[in-house]
Amino acid sequence: MSYQPEERYWADYLRIALPIVGLLLLVGLFWYWAAQFIGDPASTEPSPPATQANVAVINAATPTVVVAPTAVINAEQGTLAPTAPASTDTPGVDPTAAPTTQVEPPADDPQATGQITNGSTVVTNDDGVNLRDAPSVTGAVVDVLSMDIQLTVTGEMTQADNYDWWPVRTPGGQEGYVAADFIAPAP
Repeated sequence: MSYQPEERYWADYLRIALPIVGLLLLVGLFWYWAAQFIGDPASTEPSPPATQANVAVINAATPTVVVAPTAVINAEQGTLAPTAPASTDTPGVDPTAAPTTQVEPPADDPQATGQITNGSTVVTNDDGVNLRDAPSVTGAVVDVLSMDIQLTVTGEMTQADNYDWWPVRTPGGQEGYVAADFIAPAP
């Protein structure tokens, strides 16, 4: 059968299209295989977020003003007699010692110092925080928590897989472990 080149038969289009479709399928299959072989970056454990260093403001001790002894004329003898310096309001302070900066001791209340302890309330400080059934990065994910979820600490900290893990309970009653990098004491 003969026909003009501008009048192509439908089978001619298939001879062109099928190898292209087959090539695209092979490239897609190779892409999928390579992604499975290398690993999906979305399924890996996220790196801990950068944390800010806690900086405490330390009030410097107020310097003590030292009053030097003054001389008073003794009228009876006509001589100068030194007088004792005026007393200061700070008992037990050595007037010759240089002022020192002292760090205040931490308060007895761990909540006031920003520490996490058993029974304290904490909040998540990132989106997508994994609540796990065991204190490990290989523990099964029980729930994925969003930012600012209040949790109650139910036990003591455990160290595993380069993380500090706290056992917590969600407001819904679910219990599990959260890495300390992803929680902070509740305000």
